[in-house]
Amino acid sequence: MLPKRATGRRSIEDAIVATRIRTEVCAGGSVRSFDAEGLRWLLVADLCRVCGLHLQPNGGVNVTHAVRGIAPEHLATARLETEPGTLKPFTKMLCIPADRLDLLVGPDVARALFKAAERAA
Repeated sequence: MLPKRATGRRSIEDAIVATRIRTEVCAGGSVRSFDAEGLRWLLVADLCRVCGLHLQPNGGVNVTHAVRGIAPEHLATARLETEPGTLKPFTKMLCIPADRLDLLVGPDVARALFKAAERAA
């Protein structure tokens, strides 16, 4: 297991390069994901946008409010590679394992979120 940071959240050590980031289609939009540490990780901000959770007037997501009830050991931060030519080569994003998605959106929404994508596949 990786060492814990002061927040108690894991930090996924290796930078996640753009070629490893997938876009998963789900009901209401798409969510970026990647595999690391033997788990499928989903970006919390994308999940909140798709579900309409904790949206701000400017279209951003208040990720801090979204995860306030989730224990830190169920979350991780990852450095994701950004598009070429942007100011910063990496951006830190908060992630949650796919098998713990119910902690963020509830069990019913978690099941329904990717059901449409499974039927289409």
